Amino acid sequence: AAAEERKTRAEKDRIAREKAAMEKLAAEKSAAKAVRRAEAAIVSLKRVSDVKTASAFARKVHSLVNENIFDAACCVFRPMRSAKTKEESAAAAVNLVKAIQPIAEKLLEYAETYRSDAINDLRDPSTSEDYRRELKEIPEKMSEFIDNAKRIVGRDAADPDVHLACARMIELVPLWF
Repeated sequence: AAAEERKTRAEKDRIAREKAAMEKLAAEKSAAKAVRRAEAAIVSLKRVSDVKTASAFARKVHSLVNENIFDAACCVFRPMRSAKTKEESAAAAVNLVKAIQPIAEKLLEYAETYRSDAINDLRDPSTSEDYRRELKEIPEKMSEFIDNAKRIVGRDAADPDVHLACARMIELVPLWF
């Protein structure tokens, strides 16, 4: 009976050790995945901060939002591009998101209006066929834009998901003006 008890205890210990090892491995994988996601988000922001995309974004947005928001966004693209270390990139990404949050909020209003206007024009039988072709993609693009903008507005500027949404929003802005 004592041998049987020892055997059962040893088996329970082995199972507990395996479970702990599996949990540790899962935690390490999760942490590694979070690091990869954060790095990918920063790479995306760095990519869209290149001169052409950033200037297109700034030009398109300039006509919609007030001067000080526009100026704040423009100058934040430069540190993102020039960042050399991970720390600099992370700090620049946070600053870029903080500068873009008020713009995203403003653009969210415009996007919702633009989408509803496009849907109404598509439903209107008097809309010309040429204009209808132009409008066809707008509701879908605006929905994607709105989803990304909602992930940015009022969220933590250090969140990698916000960084990815920000990069995607910057890519989408030139398409709809």
